[in-house]
Formats: sequence, structure tokens, C-alpha cells
Amino acid sequence: MDRAAAHQQQSAAHSASTASLNTLGTHTHTHTQAPSSQHIMDSPEPPITPSKDHLKEQLAVLRTKLERAEAIQRGAENLLHQVGAGQGLKRKDNDILLSSQPNNSIAGSSTTTTTSTLHASVEAELDLANRNVKGLVKEIEALEALSANSPRKGRRRLKTNDSAQSNPPAQSFADDAIRIQSDIEELIKKLASEEPLSESSLRKLSDLVKSQPGNTKLNRRKLIEIGLLGLTDSSSTEVRAESYRLLRHAVHTLVEINILRLSRIEFLIIKTLTRDHKSDYEKLQALILVRSVACHPRFLTLSIVRAIVSIAETAEEKLRQLSIETLGELMVRDFKLLAQADGIKVIMQSLTDTSGGLKELAPYMASLVMAMVDRPACRQYLKPGIDFESALAAITEVNEPTSTQAQEERVRTSVKLVVLLLKSWTGLMFLCLNKKRSLRMYVQSMKVPSDSIRLILLDALFEIFQIKTPQWFNTFMSGKRLTC
Repeated sequence: MDRAAAHQQQSAAHSASTASLNTLGTHTHTHTQAPSSQHIMDSPEPPITPSKDHLKEQLAVLRTKLERAEAIQRGAENLLHQVGAGQGLKRKDNDILLSSQPNNSIAGSSTTTTTSTLHASVEAELDLANRNVKGLVKEIEALEALSANSPRKGRRRLKTNDSAQSNPPAQSFADDAIRIQSDIEELIKKLASEEPLSESSLRKLSDLVKSQPGNTKLNRRKLIEIGLLGLTDSSSTEVRAESYRLLRHAVHTLVEINILRLSRIEFLIIKTLTRDHKSDYEKLQALILVRSVACHPRFLTLSIVRAIVSIAETAEEKLRQLSIETLGELMVRDFKLLAQADGIKVIMQSLTDTSGGLKELAPYMASLVMAMVDRPACRQYLKPGIDFESALAAITEVNEPTSTQAQEERVRTSVKLVVLLLKSWTGLMFLCLNKKRSLRMYVQSMKVPSDSIRLILLDALFEIFQIKTPQWFNTFMSGKRLTC
């Protein structure tokens, strides 16, 4: 009798769960399907140019609906889990009840049918909740994509139903490319008709061409013509600088580089590189143009390289470091041309210069020099008694008991170069030329009266021969008496 009473109570609980689930389904339909259908039936034609405030309001409403739909989804999942867990327990109780009381088979079958119906209803509601969540997520993504792209006049807004699943960014990118190309063509026509070229128009045109590096539809020959027109002496230094910048962004292939070379632009570049400090920005753009097209074997001529060497030799030039970096790139590309322009001496002298940013650049340039020296094709252009000894001259410059910090930095840089040379067979052979004059000079430098310079030279020898300093080394160098 107790089992029968418990069974009746479980049936009553199932009926109550079914009633609550029906109420939940009605609530879901009224909150999700009715607004959607009303939006589709009664919504007017979407505006052509929606405002940002209107888009923000719609996004806020959709996010609120999404939170509500996700809450319904979580509730349906929890209810489905409870029904599945209770179904296993009730099935076990029914089996025990049927085995003890065979007459209760009808009650057991009715209980199983009720549980199966409840499980199917919960699954249906969960499926509906999942569809509602997916639909709201798609609508929010479409509106966010629309708000991210600045809408233009004549473009319709995406609809907020399931049919609006297109991808607007790809189309907007294509439209932007077409618009940029049309703007470039308009600026070309405008600059072609102007007698004095405008700096702002050239800068705008250069920025637009820079944003389209792989566009093959651009009339790059016309861009080169406009850039060459801005390099005349009648133009201001700002116009010439923007013209160099435009040429750098317009030239990409060997055909365009040949057009520049045949236009005799080297004379204009040389004239720019020999101007005074008031035209530093113009000289900077000319140097960047030279570095960008230096891959062409015939573009860099001896006259251009000599103009760059003249900048690298002047200590007061603001573009000295950039010029030395350009010569370093040329050392890898065409060592013969660099040697003909007397640029190797400038690079060797820069290895011991600590002014500006050359102190940080010196180790990399020294490694580059050693790599080039190891190549037989480059070794023939070196002057054994001049190039390397000019880099070691800083060691013998200090002849006083006291030395400045700048002198010590120069000596350290020269000593690092000596260490690099002595660690390679090629460098050792160069230092042994002319009756080992470079090595003799290094040994004689240890007689200088400055203690700090002697300590730097001794540290270099310890590094070369890999000598470990003893514990009493610092005490001995400081002049203190050693005691046992």
C-alpha cells in the first residue's frame, strides 16, 4: 500500500511538471516568436543611412533579448537533466513494483508514457530556445558589422531577420579600393594642371598610393612623371621631399625603376644630397628612396655613392648614421662600387666613433666587415696598411696620464675590433702584414701613462688568450700590498 501511495504522488508530481513546462513554452513563444513575426510583418523599409544612435539602440534591445533567451535555454537544459535523472530512478522503481505486484502493469506503463512525453516536450522547447539564441546572435553580428563600417549614402542597411546573412566587410573593402583609385585619378588630374605643385596634394596622393601597394590598375608612369615634376629647383624643399616620397611608393617593379634611371634622376638626387641642413627632410626622403631601389644593379651609380660618402664623413650631419647604414647595405650588394667611392675608409673610421648612435651600430658593422673580409672577391679591394690601421688609431691617441670618458670609449671600440680580427685567420694575416706593424703598435700602446687605458688593453689580451684572472688581480692593479 505504501508503494502504491508513493506511486500516486510521483504521478501527481509529473503532471505538475508538465503543466509548468507548458507555461514555460507559452512564455517562450510569447517572448521570442511573437516579436520576431511582428517585426517581419509590420516593420517599415529600413532606412538608407541609419544613424549610430539608432544602431546602438537596436543592439541594446537585441542584447537584452539574447540574455533572456539564454536564461530560457539554461532553464530548459536543467529541466531536461532533471527529467533524465528522474526517469532512470522511476524506471527502476517500476521494475521493482511490477516484479512484486503483477496487477500493476497498467499503472507502470502509464507512468513510462508520461515520462517519455515530458522528455520529448523538454527537448522540443530546448531546440526552440537554441534556434532563438542562434537567430539573435546572427542579428547582433550583422548590426555590429554594419556599425563598424561607416555607412555611405545610397547603401541600404542589413535587415534584422535570418535572410540578412551576407558578409559586408568584403564588399566594403572592394568599394574602398575603387574609391581610393578614383581619388588617385582625380589627384593626378589636379596635379597635372597645377603650375606650382601643392605640398598637401602630393602628401595626400602619396598616402593613397602607399595604401595600394599591389594595385596593378594604377597609372604608375603618370605618378612618376608627377614626382619628377616636383623635384625642380623652383619647388620648395617640402614639395621636393613629398615628391621623393611619392616616387618611393610609386616604384615597385624593375620596369618603373628603369623609368627612373632613364629619366636621369641621379643628378637630382646628388643635388639634393649636397644641400645644407635646412633641407634635412628632403635629404632624408632622397636617402630612403635610394635604399628602396638599391636592389637594381644599374640605379646606384658612383656619383650617388660618393654623395652618400660625403654625408657619412661629416660629423655634424644629422643623417650621418643613416648614410653609414646605407653604405653597409651597399657593402653587401656591391663591394667593388663601395671601394671605388672610397667608402671602406669611412666605415672603418665609424667603427671607433662613439658619437650619436654609432656606438650601438659599431659591433654590427664590425661583424659585417669581418664577413666581407673572409670573401676572396672582396678582399682584393682592401688596402692592408690603411683600412685596418685607421680603425686602430684610437689606441695610440692617449698620451697623458688622465683620459676622458670619450677617449676610453673609443679605445674600447678599437680593442673590440682587434679582438675580432685576432679571432679569425683572415684578420690575423692582415695584422701581420708590413712586418706586423699593427701588432707592434698594440704592444707599444701598453706604455701609455693612463692606467685606465692599460687596463682596457690588458683585458683584451686576457680575452684573446682566454686567461682567467686570479683573485689578487684587482688588488694588484689598485696598487695595494699583497699579504699572505
